[in-house]
Amino acid sequence: MVHDVTEATLDSTLQALMCGSVPMALPVASYLRERARSGGPAPSPHQPYFSPRERDVISLLLEGLSNRQIADKVGISLHSAKRHVSSVLSKVNSPSRTHFVARMLATDGHQAGGGERSTG
Repeated sequence: MVHDVTEATLDSTLQALMCGSVPMALPVASYLRERARSGGPAPSPHQPYFSPRERDVISLLLEGLSNRQIADKVGISLHSAKRHVSSVLSKVNSPSRTHFVARMLATDGHQAGGGERSTG
């Protein structure tokens, strides 16, 4: 896979990271989004509860959207988007959105997104 990375791809990926995006392959983002939207078991006492708005934000985080893009997509202010992202990250004890997405991938979405209708 490393052999497939071109200088242009690497440059655009690094630029996206510096802008707050979490670039990932479309199939991975699609899988995670579907897992986030699918129904699942009720939250366990050890997993945080996510409000419907936070579940929306989680889906958009998993797509790699920035705070501004989340705000525009959901129809809220940038400040509200930042607040919701911060709340989600705080509830799962993630220091960054990148850490959150990586954790979701590593746990197949069950641990980090427990209160949100079982994420992916």
